[in-house]
Amino acid sequence: MDPETKTFTKSDTLTAKGVAISLMFFYHLFHEAADVENLGVIFAPFSKEVFLMLSGFGNICVAMFVFLSAYGISAKIREAGSGYFETGTAVKSTAKRLISLMLRFVFVYLLINACLWMFFDYGNLYGTGFQGAVCTVTDMLGLAELFGTPTLNLTWWYMPLAYLIILMVPVLYRGAQKIKWLLLPLAMLLPLFLEMNTYYYMYICAAIWGVCAFSGDWNGRIREWKIPVWGKAVAFLLLMAICIPVRQNYLIRENYSYITEGAVALVFCFGSAFLLSKIPVIGLILRFWGKHSMTMYLVHTFVYLTLFRGFTYSFRYSALIWLVLMAVCTAFAVAADVLYDCLVKKFK
Repeated sequence: MDPETKTFTKSDTLTAKGVAISLMFFYHLFHEAADVENLGVIFAPFSKEVFLMLSGFGNICVAMFVFLSAYGISAKIREAGSGYFETGTAVKSTAKRLISLMLRFVFVYLLINACLWMFFDYGNLYGTGFQGAVCTVTDMLGLAELFGTPTLNLTWWYMPLAYLIILMVPVLYRGAQKIKWLLLPLAMLLPLFLEMNTYYYMYICAAIWGVCAFSGDWNGRIREWKIPVWGKAVAFLLLMAICIPVRQNYLIRENYSYITEGAVALVFCFGSAFLLSKIPVIGLILRFWGKHSMTMYLVHTFVYLTLFRGFTYSFRYSALIWLVLMAVCTAFAVAADVLYDCLVKKFK
């Protein structure tokens, strides 16, 4: 964020996405204590307890992506003007976002299978005949988690949630227009009265944080605080540092996550952008990762877990293992995204 502006820009969003994908990889690589020990991971200079707490915190990435998606869609809704909900634009825009996300997923699914088909036992995974065809198409559309059917990649569970966020944000935005920030406490009271899956509901709440943050221009309000830039930087650093042990506390994580997850995501999205987006090299790298974060997410499990696990962990040092995974997935993502963009332009 530019010190002289109040806007959370596209550049800031990409920076925050870069941080989120970095945290995701760190989480998936090192959050299991048994794996860290059995694979001989060297995590100095941290103690084992601190290292596991930091790696466990990494799955805040999901809430960060949800927050940023809700914030970005809200910005597009406002940009469309007052007729968004009255002229049918809402339905058309939402359908376009859903189709765009699904097509990108289908493309990456097909590309992964074209490159790695020799590693997969499709008949054993999906079944054969009609069953195999239905399960394959369901997985190819990113809907396996929704229907409980087999999938090539368990971390693709996020895709139905991503579709749901696209569907819900216009409704949430409308609610925020009517009752403003009161939408947040109302949402947080629901689990007290209704039986619901709080794991998924906490991400709906994270989306509400994103919608309210945009609708209330919370970023602009922070910019208006009569505090020097260095003071705000220190405040963000302290807040981010406090969020880690608080969010990782067992009681908080098990009982209050639907309240805290969105708040922590907000702190890390705004904080990362404020602290890192203007640092020349780091900001550029994070924005680059942010731009390709979706494809990196879709492919990384094959690299670190299911197909090339031995190669990934052979580098022993945690920082080096993480860098190798980031580099391999970045290379694939850049190639895939460039190819996809060329195909989209060709068939437009």
